[in-house]
Amino acid sequence: MNDPAPPATHNDGAIRIERHPGGADGAVELRVAGRLDLAHANTFVRELRRALDSVSGRARVDLAGIESLDGAGASLLLHVLHEHAGRVELAGAPADVRAVLDLYRGADAREPLRAPPEHVGVATQVGKATFDIAETVSSTLAFIGELFVSTVAALRAPRSIPWHQLMGLIERYGVDSAAIVILINFLMGLVTAFQAGVQMERFGANIFVADAVAISVCRELGPLMAAMILAGRSGAGIAAELGTMKVGEEIDALRTLGLDPHRYLVVPRLLSLLIAVPILTLIADVAGIAGGAFISVTTFDLTLSTYVGRTQAALNIWHVGTGVIKSVAFGLIIGLTACERGLGTRGGAAGVGRSTTSTVVIIIFLLVVFDFLFSLVFQLFGV
Repeated sequence: MNDPAPPATHNDGAIRIERHPGGADGAVELRVAGRLDLAHANTFVRELRRALDSVSGRARVDLAGIESLDGAGASLLLHVLHEHAGRVELAGAPADVRAVLDLYRGADAREPLRAPPEHVGVATQVGKATFDIAETVSSTLAFIGELFVSTVAALRAPRSIPWHQLMGLIERYGVDSAAIVILINFLMGLVTAFQAGVQMERFGANIFVADAVAISVCRELGPLMAAMILAGRSGAGIAAELGTMKVGEEIDALRTLGLDPHRYLVVPRLLSLLIAVPILTLIADVAGIAGGAFISVTTFDLTLSTYVGRTQAALNIWHVGTGVIKSVAFGLIIGLTACERGLGTRGGAAGVGRSTTSTVVIIIFLLVVFDFLFSLVFQLFGV
């Protein structure tokens, strides 16, 4: 019997690879001992490749001396064996080592848990998108119809509406949003006044900065910015709240108890928004004008009394009234869209997330479209 050859490598005492002469089948035996883990796997694989490259024929890797084997070591070991497929085999692996190797050897052979995505043609995508749009329009019209019926029934029986919720909802959607509405519109007033003042200063018309700020804020920026803030804050909140109730089957529970979800959930939220949005719009108008006054006084050499007087002269009832009319419509858009998306939620927590996201996107789109339509109608009627 031949004595074993000296170790080919010695890696910090953790892994040893010893080469022994071939047996009856002529295969050279490489005995591996130590811990084949993440800390020593790269060094071991490098030395194993070197040892296998020095063998011209078949080789047998004996794993009887392996003390421990983790996933990193198993993956790299199997990768090396794959590189020398057909002339290298494993032998002598303990039961626990063999179990890990079998696990990682079978990982490549197992079918993926999720099927690969199928190729979808352009025509199919267009058809699916068209079908989704038609389904959305249909569900929206159905929601509006059910809400109309519920509202008529509520008017006949006003006590069936949970009026005790109204003040709490107004506080949540209106009072709690007032601070951010004031801040955003004050900054919008600053920006509008600065941009207008830079241009008007060239012609010595600084005093007309007050006109530009007052009219633009009251007719456009005030109602639109207040509505957009509520779209992201209250609209998303309503959709998430109702969507969670829908996937949690609380809406079905209300119907089981004989309560109309539209009358019990939707009508109070619509009423609270119809009250809160116009009030926030008036607050936004004041904040925007204040922001314009701050820039005009500190940057364009206008006195506060001059700015206030010019603002009073520039504004009339319709400048403020058109913004309030828009805000009522904006509140209706926010409430209807958020409630419809929330009550139409499907698919668990992921569905709630999709409903919330789509609510904000749809509301902002509708706000801009209806703002343009209102401006066009007001222009046609000379308002």
